[in-house]
Amino acid sequence: SYMLQGASGIPQNCNMVVFMDRAISSEKPFIAKITKEAKLDTLYKFTTDFYASDPEQFSEVLKQVTTLCPSKEYGLVLWGHASGWVVSADTIAQRRAYGVDNNKWMNITQMARALEGLKAQNVMPKLSFIFADCCNMVSAENGYELREVTDYLIGAPSEIPGYGAPYQLVVPHLFKSGSALYKGII
Repeated sequence: SYMLQGASGIPQNCNMVVFMDRAISSEKPFIAKITKEAKLDTLYKFTTDFYASDPEQFSEVLKQVTTLCPSKEYGLVLWGHASGWVVSADTIAQRRAYGVDNNKWMNITQMARALEGLKAQNVMPKLSFIFADCCNMVSAENGYELREVTDYLIGAPSEIPGYGAPYQLVVPHLFKSGSALYKGII
């Protein structure tokens, strides 16, 4: 709802697209557009449930977004959980990860490979930014892994409050560039 509150700050020639997986097995994940009028318009409904933390599924979601909303420039907001560079066994990845989905995490190196693959396939250019609205996502190690896929990695090197960023204030800054982008988000 905070993103909807910030929707009036979306420039006319830009789109804000969200992937939603509510972790309810009866409700399938979907992609929606947040309009300037603070409405959530569903653009695409997936027919099956899947682990959004799987790098192949992550890549497929982003392919679908680029098909629905082609652009010369993209940014990515990651909201959820991250573990920093802590290593522990898991079924999809050792930690050093983002996006727990039913106890399955996506390793940061796998995320980087997925984004590099999209760039190599000319599906999506290098991201203007990754705003990691999750704990422990900004570290030298994560920045190094993501250096080829984004111009800016914005987030926290420590824990953040569970409710995340104040999107009603942040949304307008997501559509800026350079220092206006990262200083506005910070």
